[in-house]
Amino acid sequence: GGYHRIIEETYGKDGTIQYNLVFTGSEQVFLDPVFRGGQISTTFGALHLDLRRTSLQEGISYLEINSVFGGVNISAPPEWHIEIRNESVMGGFNDKRPRPLTNTDDDRKLVIIANCVFGGGEVK
Repeated sequence: GGYHRIIEETYGKDGTIQYNLVFTGSEQVFLDPVFRGGQISTTFGALHLDLRRTSLQEGISYLEINSVFGGVNISAPPEWHIEIRNESVMGGFNDKRPRPLTNTDDDRKLVIIANCVFGGGEVK
């Protein structure tokens, strides 16, 4: 018996990500020059994703997060315009970054769609 640890990573050259973590944790630093969104799925697992060394594409990028008894923490630059659409049950996803002194970059936006059940996460 025992639990099976699963980490599936698809790190496309097009600037998108896809992570599927089950019963495990992972820390990732995104190093491509432009981030275009993607999907993260955690089940009894956790992911820390560092986006501080990349920039957003022009327009709107979407990052879908599905977390069941898990969590996702994202490190993002304070000047990024991030909108969180929370569709969570018994969980949540919050932006805890300090508010920037400068205006956010309005022609680029990251929309995080968070579907969290007994889990959640934050942008910090």
